[in-house]
Amino acid sequence: MISPLLAKLYGIILEKKIIIWIESEGKRAKGQAGFRRHHSTMDHLVMLRIIAEERRNDKPNLFLLLCGL
Repeated sequence: MISPLLAKLYGIILEKKIIIWIESEGKRAKGQAGFRRHHSTMDHLVMLRIIAEERRNDKPNLFLLLCGL
């Protein structure tokens, strides 16, 4: 039987190796920011706010535009 501590340690090591491989091979979506090193969800929030402000000036129906209606 494997102790919970060793299982947790193995999981952390495996996750780090998989993340390194995914990033080096470019397998992760470019737009994904959450839980990525050097990428912040704040970047997406700021960009969304900029787009919303630009669209608000151009088109009053921002909600319909974002929903694709």
